[in-house]
Amino acid sequence: MDMYDNGYQMSDVFGTTYTVFGIILLIINVVAWWMIFFKANLPGWYGIVPILNLIYLVRIATGGSGWGAVLFFIPIVNVIYGCYLYWQLGKSFGRSSAFCLGLVLLNGIFILILAFDKSKYIGPKGEPTSSNW
Repeated sequence: MDMYDNGYQMSDVFGTTYTVFGIILLIINVVAWWMIFFKANLPGWYGIVPILNLIYLVRIATGGSGWGAVLFFIPIVNVIYGCYLYWQLGKSFGRSSAFCLGLVLLNGIFILILAFDKSKYIGPKGEPTSSNW
């Protein structure tokens, strides 16, 4: 019998628990982004492809050509542009300024709300358009 416990057994349990929890959160996040893109009349899988989701997120939120996604690769600018983009995403679904602020500050929670509530996609920046991609 060994008197000294090196803690490996507990780290195995916690490691497995965190891994399972992380996978569950990942699946919920994928479904949420799929729903947001689906609500915007785009194929849902656009929301889970790494660079493509940025390009179309810019198009959904701002109505731009998608070149704004390049700004995410510039340090400090990416934080500012990300805040602007999430604010415009809230507006494009017809949400209030308070909700948009929540989308910027507590992104993970408000993305889930936006994905699973009954809000409809209005258009970029909350302005109705007739374009259908």
